[in-house]
Amino acid sequence: MINRASFSLLSGLAIAGLVGLTPKPALACGGFFCSFQQPVNQQAERILFIDHEDGSVTAVIQIQYAGPSESFSWVLPVFGEPEVGVSSNVVFNRLQQATNPQYSLTTEIEGTCASDARSVAGPPTLADADGSESFNGGGPAPQDPGVSVLAAGAVGPYDYTLIGVDPGADDPADVAVTWLEENGYDVSGIGEDLLRPYLASGMNLVAFKLQKEASSGEIRPVTLEYSMMTPQGAGMHSPLIPIQLTGVAAEDDMGVMVFHAASDQAVPVNYRALRLNEAVINWFNPATNYADVINLAADEAGGHGFVTERAGPMSEMEGIVWSPSDQAQWDSMQGGDLTSNDILNRLWTFAGWDGVAETLREHANLPDDATGDDVSMCPTCFVVDIPDPAAFIEAMRTNVIEPVQDTAEVMMTRPYFTRMYTTMSAHEMTEDPIFGYNPALEPVDNVHTATRVIECNLLTTQAEAPWRVALPQGHVVRGVGQIWPYSVDDMPANHEIVQQGRQGPGEVIESNHETISEVLSLGCASGTCSNLTNTGAGCTCASPATRTGAWVGAFALGGLLLAGRRRRR
Repeated sequence: MINRASFSLLSGLAIAGLVGLTPKPALACGGFFCSFQQPVNQQAERILFIDHEDGSVTAVIQIQYAGPSESFSWVLPVFGEPEVGVSSNVVFNRLQQATNPQYSLTTEIEGTCASDARSVAGPPTLADADGSESFNGGGPAPQDPGVSVLAAGAVGPYDYTLIGVDPGADDPADVAVTWLEENGYDVSGIGEDLLRPYLASGMNLVAFKLQKEASSGEIRPVTLEYSMMTPQGAGMHSPLIPIQLTGVAAEDDMGVMVFHAASDQAVPVNYRALRLNEAVINWFNPATNYADVINLAADEAGGHGFVTERAGPMSEMEGIVWSPSDQAQWDSMQGGDLTSNDILNRLWTFAGWDGVAETLREHANLPDDATGDDVSMCPTCFVVDIPDPAAFIEAMRTNVIEPVQDTAEVMMTRPYFTRMYTTMSAHEMTEDPIFGYNPALEPVDNVHTATRVIECNLLTTQAEAPWRVALPQGHVVRGVGQIWPYSVDDMPANHEIVQQGRQGPGEVIESNHETISEVLSLGCASGTCSNLTNTGAGCTCASPATRTGAWVGAFALGGLLLAGRRRRR
């Protein structure tokens, strides 16, 4: 399940991170301001909101960038002066892997089939298919007319500067862009028109660039901790994604994956909650069409909907981000007088983690034919001397271990975890999604199970016999062989579209239950046709074209005509 994504964020902060599971050039820069001369790579954008009880929020934003390191710039409009830090891509990779949707069928045999030496294999589950010279070490920058440097520093591979712009300047946006360019930030893709509304609302700007020795491969997630109170203390912000900024260069069907750690289940209060039609998901091989189902489900909600893929107690996430085996291996690196080889052998657990390459580059003597990235990915493949093991271990603690530990620790302080996902295209990015938390909602499991009953008779083998699957949503799908008989071309991608809020179960805006039942009834029940065969489209008495035509007719009779609202690619 790999989809392009582009977004930014949140409760008074306009933030974005771009992530690529499989790098591929793209023109989208998301909701953050980056140089269009150096487009980012992105496949699925991921962000983690940790909502604290004291009115503050920690946002962890993943970034991936394609281009020369000297051209990397990331500029975020922010209220106030957030605390800036770094996390690790390990956090997102492990959260996603642990919560990916899975669709699993068990098989039961009804009756007796003819002898068949071929086994009936179980279906796979859905998995990842599833995004210039540094400024003087973070010291104070020279003051420019109209610009105040509020904070500056270095975190991970970045130097950053937080600036405020005099609202009395003739054009604060022009002043800001000029200052950023003069101080080594490549903001050629930023237009004053994009910055102007944020500066007019009293927001500051935090600008990131890579340190002189850092490569673009060392880019890692950043963390921002900030107060959700308005500057005047008159009320609270709600976490939001200023998605409208993304439409400038967004590609079709960009994915947005949002994790929430909070008191209760997260809901998109001004977007729809999408409940997928399980009949169009290929339960035999869900990775083949799950992305298509999500795309069309979002389209059916006008691009303004999220699927809650997992929601439940945070206790179920214990040990996911930072595991006991991670802790045991880290403990083994800190005890005794370790040689270079001892450290390299123990480094395998953390191979490829953010910060390892930088630590090797700064605290080890690398061979001429290897970089820190090379050794990070294969610690014992090269002859490496670590002259001061204690300094190396301490740098590992600061650069590699604590960013993962700290994110896991803060996340686990909250009692509830939610994962949400959607895809959007530029023309759908007309309203910023706002999130709230609702204590009344039932948990959502990412593991979906159903039973396939093979209806045997002495004239057919198991591989050729018809079968039925009773889906959790209440429908029954019939088919033959190992081909799932329905797709998103046959019926709606949503079972229900719901408007949720901060209280109560929500209101069903659109139910497709009866329409789905109508389409499924056009298939063949066992024994109703003399020509019951596997046609390549599943168990059917009619041709696929006839069945699809009947579905469209059923929609017209019901006055729904959802097909007309779908974007066809």
